[in-house]
Amino acid sequence: MIELKRIGEITENTINWYIVRRLGDEPLPLVYLHVPDLSPSDELLDEYKALRDAENWNSYTFSTIYLPKFLKEMTAETAVEKLEYLVRASREKDIALFCFCKTESLCHRSIIGGILKGMGADIDCSDEYVKYYRMYQEELARER
Repeated sequence: MIELKRIGEITENTINWYIVRRLGDEPLPLVYLHVPDLSPSDELLDEYKALRDAENWNSYTFSTIYLPKFLKEMTAETAVEKLEYLVRASREKDIALFCFCKTESLCHRSIIGGILKGMGADIDCSDEYVKYYRMYQEELARER
């Protein structure tokens, strides 16, 4: 089973995937994987931070600016491979996907969660997030 978590929420007996571009100063568990392939690019991360710092980060900017760019980034071969691995592993292992964002619904964790759920992963996330899987499939079709 996969869980979506915020960095700082301790999860025991799981494989901890840090799906962030850059690791911060927070103490990390002894065992973790840094998986930047499932995080926004440096450019998109900087764009998000600029919107957040200007107090313009909300559901509108998330869905109209951030989401389309992030979905496109997730069509990269390395991201697709990691997503496919997580679908398979979710049936055999306990995995937690971590990010720094406080609000899951305005974080790429929700997008990754929805993609994984739509792909058939055993994941604990909102059914609402499955809409991202459909958008992801459309983006994959455009990229191929």
